[in-house]
Amino acid sequence: MSDNVADEIIQSGYRRWLLIEEAKEAASEDAKELMAELKSAGLDPKITRAAFRREREAQDAQKVAENEETEMMIELYRAALARVAHVRAA
Repeated sequence: MSDNVADEIIQSGYRRWLLIEEAKEAASEDAKELMAELKSAGLDPKITRAAFRREREAQDAQKVAENEETEMMIELYRAALARVAHVRAA
């Protein structure tokens, strides 16, 4: 590969990277504005983000399966903790 071709590839990549970084910055600002609007409407931003994430995950079949498995394991562990607490109380 000649230096000119490599230079063009690097420059092209750099220009694309700049555009992506600008888009990420704009999206981040948009998200902040949205959360500020929702907060001014009386919603809790932390809870709102969590609800939005869970809704997005619920729409992803793989995430749903992973979440169900995680929830089952949590319940299994909680049941074990409850048994230990019951034994200690006895």
